[in-house]
Amino acid sequence: MRLQDAPKRELYPGFSPSALTLGGASLGGIDTSEAHAILRVASESGITLVDTSSAYGDSESVIGAAPVEMSVATKFGNPCGLNGHTHDYSAAHCVQALYASLEALRGKQLACLQLHSPPEAPSPLSEPALVDLLHSLQAAGKFGAWGASVHTVNGGMVALAAGAQMLQVPHNLLQQETGVLLAMCAVRGVGTLLQSSLCQGWLTEQGVTAARLLLTMPHRLPCKVEAHGVAVDFPALLRRVLQLDTIARAHGCLSLAEMALRFALHAPGASSVLVQVRTAAQLRAIVGSDLSPLPAECQQTVVRLSAREGAGGTLVHGAGEHLWHWGVPTPRACIERVARSGVGGGPGRLLEAALGAAADTLERRRRFVEDGFLYLPQAFVPDVAAELGRSATAQERVAGRWHAYETSAGYFRTDVAAAIEPALRPQFAPLEAAMEQLLDASLFGADDVHAQGFLQCGAVTLEPSEDGRVFRQSVVGHRATATPSARPWAPPDGLAPRTFEPIGCRNGWHIDDGFHNPPTFTLGSYLQTPWLIAVVLLTDVDAEGGPTAIWPRSHHMMARLLSLAPRGLTSRAIYAFLSGTSRAYSSLRAAGTSFESKHTGASGSHGVGASPSAPIVRATGRVGDVYLLHPMVVHSASISCTGAPRAILNLPLPYGQAKLAQKHGSLCGVTLPILHAAALRHRTPRALLSLLWRVA
Repeated sequence: MRLQDAPKRELYPGFSPSALTLGGASLGGIDTSEAHAILRVASESGITLVDTSSAYGDSESVIGAAPVEMSVATKFGNPCGLNGHTHDYSAAHCVQALYASLEALRGKQLACLQLHSPPEAPSPLSEPALVDLLHSLQAAGKFGAWGASVHTVNGGMVALAAGAQMLQVPHNLLQQETGVLLAMCAVRGVGTLLQSSLCQGWLTEQGVTAARLLLTMPHRLPCKVEAHGVAVDFPALLRRVLQLDTIARAHGCLSLAEMALRFALHAPGASSVLVQVRTAAQLRAIVGSDLSPLPAECQQTVVRLSAREGAGGTLVHGAGEHLWHWGVPTPRACIERVARSGVGGGPGRLLEAALGAAADTLERRRRFVEDGFLYLPQAFVPDVAAELGRSATAQERVAGRWHAYETSAGYFRTDVAAAIEPALRPQFAPLEAAMEQLLDASLFGADDVHAQGFLQCGAVTLEPSEDGRVFRQSVVGHRATATPSARPWAPPDGLAPRTFEPIGCRNGWHIDDGFHNPPTFTLGSYLQTPWLIAVVLLTDVDAEGGPTAIWPRSHHMMARLLSLAPRGLTSRAIYAFLSGTSRAYSSLRAAGTSFESKHTGASGSHGVGASPSAPIVRATGRVGDVYLLHPMVVHSASISCTGAPRAILNLPLPYGQAKLAQKHGSLCGVTLPILHAAALRHRTPRALLSLLWRVA
């Protein structure tokens, strides 16, 4: 059963919303265009109600400005700018909040006005002035019904006793005790919106990951966690999440989240179920999923889990121990806390514990997390790469089309373009899949820039042209020379200029910053929105052909370095720190970072040591080969010692100028090593500290 086929149930007389209601809490904290895309998908999918609050930032204004026709349920009383960031459920504030909401919503129908998490004792609904006001405002047509958003059975009973005409109530696989409140509402003819169907992420793939991770380190687990006055048995919560995940898969559900949503949607007494998303793709997946009732056996199994045996051996449903309550730390918060505290065995051990040794993507992600780069043979369509390479290395330029920067050393930077036919798009799937794995794109959704693939991210444009869809990007390379160099190839040593443009210091080793101009090297900028560097070979590059030089594992050291400089470092400080003097190399090794690495690809052996003090990886390979680099891994351009031309794309993906909302990938291959390295900053050797402050 899809959303369009789900039966509608009254929330209050004369108003029956869709089976799913869009939760608006996230709409005020993400990019406005993404928020409007979410609302558009909701409207087109048949969702007729969006729930928000004056305490949800700009959510009401975003909803009001969206070009969609949807009814709105809003709330008042929780801390926000209108009430001086304090709880205020007075009659005076009710009027103020209502008219502010109506103005922000720009004429959209206000279906419900709710008290937002009101206290139970004393209850603001014990004040006759407030209740009388709510009834009079309803009679004046300001909204369709009034009620309360509560978190406990008792809170709901208090609101019902005061005359609430609808309730917003938590009810889910981990909090079934509210079933008695739903039954009471059904008897009284009061509709309910069900909140927390996914328990703030615990009943999702991320929750399963967090539970698996935390249960592998029981010494770090608290026995109880406090959640708004309710003590929750935290280890029991984690075990139940894994148990429910097993049940979901055993009964044919695609995921734990699907089972949880279907359970809530068909709970007796439920009018509609709230769903919270951060991307339009996440919502599209939900409304397109199976929303039919759970199989009877599955339903009985999950209900029994939350029951206890009563007198005479009867089961009292929903009377088991509290396993979740609003305010329990979210899975993402738990994962990041563990990552920041440091784990024996490093980030690779953290990944293995969280994802399980049998996870399909574990080995690829583990290598990237530990080494800072991933080699993908033929991941960029070779024919397209070759066309870009021919364009880049051509000696003649068409006036007005190309702009090139070239030095006497033969380095150049220029624009290139190549048509990408629609039939070729699927051939980029392996590259896009690798990006999604390393960026943990499942946390965001397919419409997020992280998961849109190589060709749709902000750094790469597909522009209409005379010859079809065109890939257009800047390329760096080394021009063909008449004769090869007499000397063997060597990596940059920091004592001579080795790059194609001035960088403030005579040194080629660097890390990238794709977010700021000029670059601002701060730890926070790398954690704000995970991204990658993609080095695409547009010509064959052999070991003597001026390959990009990579220092494996150097991102761990750089994360520790930036964690010691909370205000960030300048480009000059970064380049000076990475200079090729023996003293700098000694300091790097003293930081506890091993740069030894071996990598074998289709083109031969990678990881040739240029000298005992600076072993590196040469980014060699064939046309179409790709190296995905961690943005904090140290790398450099280098001088070619052959007569053959070479050209590469060097792209920050996704690029920071794509107007992204903040995304934090807890187990992302980019953020995980940063968090772990930052946790070790107190172990940083004195020699590294001395060097840092001298160059900064």
